Amino acid sequence: MNRRQFITGIGATLLLPKTALALNEPFPEFQVLDEDRTLINLKTMYSGRKTLINVWEIYCHPCIQEIPLLNDMNRRINVIGLCYVSSKTPPDFQRELEFIKQIHTKIQYQKALIINYEPLFTLYKQQHPSKTYFGFPTFFLLDSKSNCTFSTAGQLIDNYERPTQNLRNLESAISKTN
Repeated sequence: MNRRQFITGIGATLLLPKTALALNEPFPEFQVLDEDRTLINLKTMYSGRKTLINVWEIYCHPCIQEIPLLNDMNRRINVIGLCYVSSKTPPDFQRELEFIKQIHTKIQYQKALIINYEPLFTLYKQQHPSKTYFGFPTFFLLDSKSNCTFSTAGQLIDNYERPTQNLRNLESAISKTN
C-alpha cells in the first residue's frame, strides 16, 4: 500500500462523518463518462427507479471492499457506481479506466466515471453547511421521482466486514423509499 492509498483509507474510515443525512432534494442532473468515454446524462441511468448512487474513488480501500455488498444490494435496488476521476482531461483517465476494467467482473451494477463532483457536493453542502469536504464513499438514495431521500458518507462495513450504523441506516431508508 502506498502513502496515497493509506491516507485515503484513513480519511475514508476515520475522518468522514458517520451520521446519516436526510435530504429530500431533487438530485442534480449532470453528465458522466461511460467506460467507452462517451458522455451520457446520469439521469438516464436512474430516471423513474428507486436508485442508490455510490460515489467512490479508486484509491479508497473501503470503496473497493464494499463492491460485493453493493452487488447484493443491486438485486433489490438499482445501484449506480460513480468513480471519481481526479484527472481533468480525457487522456489522463487511462489509469482510472484500466482500474475499472480490472475489477469490471467484480462490479455487477451500472458504473460510470464522474469528472466533477461539484453538483453532488453542492447538494450535500446545502443540507450540511458545516461540512467542508466530500468524502469517499458517499451514497445518495433516490426515490422513483428522482428526489434524494437519504445520503451518508463513510464506509458501510468495517474492516472485519461487519455492518456499520451507516449500513443499518441505509437499509432502513431503502425499505422506506418509494
